[in-house]
Amino acid sequence: MVSKILRYASLLNIILLLLWIFFLPTQLGKFFFFDFSSIYGVRVDYLAPAFYATDIISLFLLLFNFKAVSTFIKNKYVLIFLALLIPSVAFSTVPQLGIYRIVKIVEVLGIFAVFRSFVIPPFYLLATLTASAFVQAILAAWQFATHHSVQGIFYWLGERYLTQSLPDIAKASLQGVEFLRAYGTFSHPNSMAGFYLLLYMFALTYTPFGKFFRLKALFLGLSIALIFLSFSKTAMFLLVLGNVYYIATSKQAVRCLPCRIARPIVFLALGSLIFLAQGDALSLTKRLNLFSESGILLQEHSLFGVGLNQFIVAASRFPTTYSSFFAQPVHNIFALFLTECGVVVSTFLVGLIWIKRKRIPWSESLCYIITIVVLTGMVDHYWLTLQQNLLLVPFILALLSPQSLKRRKG
Repeated sequence: MVSKILRYASLLNIILLLLWIFFLPTQLGKFFFFDFSSIYGVRVDYLAPAFYATDIISLFLLLFNFKAVSTFIKNKYVLIFLALLIPSVAFSTVPQLGIYRIVKIVEVLGIFAVFRSFVIPPFYLLATLTASAFVQAILAAWQFATHHSVQGIFYWLGERYLTQSLPDIAKASLQGVEFLRAYGTFSHPNSMAGFYLLLYMFALTYTPFGKFFRLKALFLGLSIALIFLSFSKTAMFLLVLGNVYYIATSKQAVRCLPCRIARPIVFLALGSLIFLAQGDALSLTKRLNLFSESGILLQEHSLFGVGLNQFIVAASRFPTTYSSFFAQPVHNIFALFLTECGVVVSTFLVGLIWIKRKRIPWSESLCYIITIVVLTGMVDHYWLTLQQNLLLVPFILALLSPQSLKRRKG
């Protein structure tokens, strides 16, 4: 009887894990807007606590794997990190936003603990990622072809209402023809591109996927399509660069010489279309202004920062010269974290990584993953601010952790 219960519990756990992976790209959720969620009378999503469908699945996963989660959270370094975040909440302008962000940090840590303690069969993992990417590819292609959102069933996956005529919608133009950049179920095309760029490099270099060549090829193809339809220049550039480097150096790369030559040429041809497309002419100016503002804020709040999740609140005092409302975090994850959390927390994390560096399994996959996060994080903020990207990183890092690798070999 006990063995049956344990078997059913294990099966339910696997189902929850696979459901979480499948719905990870979605963003169906409920935003709760309070007085502090508005800037100059305009509601800002970044300042509104949100509860997503993926949070519900995460909650069940944390409860089902409570022992693994509690053991990890009780680690002295994790507790010190969480304790150091308290001043950045207590002394901030809007403590409620800081408390919400700490809850999200605990969720991220919990997800890492869950996935590093459980071995998912590689075929089921890859099949789930492929099925999820297939849904996103259909939606993205539909959006690109029709210049607006699809809604219907996709609304229940978190697709936002989009039309090419709406202000602040991500668009691009090629040869004078303007078109909507595909969003999928993401908040922005760049977020979708970064998400699938990271998964692409993970699937390309993750050794257990090598046994399932056709399925792996299908997933890689879908990821390329989603990056292309996003028209993200950063993601496309890194996709080309990553593939050229992989083909030149990796032992896993295809040894067929014509294939090795053809692949980068195809990527360069696709990339050239994206690099020729024109997007927001003020994009660079806006990013530089935000970076400048983060520097001023850091000088004023160097020790504990302006407060978790409160860059926009703190930066709202700076005048804006843009015709449309513009309130976003600084487009650099390092500047954003340093500005919100301050020097104390940042120094602790850098020191911890330095101390633990020899225990980190610097596999090919991990090196690619960290490189992608660092390079895309230099020009955008989605790894710290958007639901899908925020949860993707601990999931991938858990699969590449020493504990996960040891369990897989065992």
